[in-house]
Amino acid sequence: MRGHEAITRLRLANILPSEVFVFVLADRDPATGIADPEDSIANGFFPEVEIGPSEVVGLLDLRFLRGVRVHVIGETEARVRAVARRATHFHPSTVVACWGDTPIIWSKK
Repeated sequence: MRGHEAITRLRLANILPSEVFVFVLADRDPATGIADPEDSIANGFFPEVEIGPSEVVGLLDLRFLRGVRVHVIGETEARVRAVARRATHFHPSTVVACWGDTPIIWSKK
């Protein structure tokens, strides 16, 4: 997982991002693309996290998502649903999960 350290630094500075984009990768490990998600905030973008295909969803520490709107995006329905479900355990304000043209929204009750 990449990108979470930059978000954790924000949280430690008492800054709560409004949105976090979580990309569930199907074909490569994090930080092997064009841009490192750890730099997304410094580059003026929304906070991003990349989760690699070999990562075990049930072991992800997603505490940094507490209280924020989370967008989980990926290509594989089962994996996107698993990451979105895992995110809900850490009490985000809302989780929007998308794969293809199918969105699912979880929100606090």
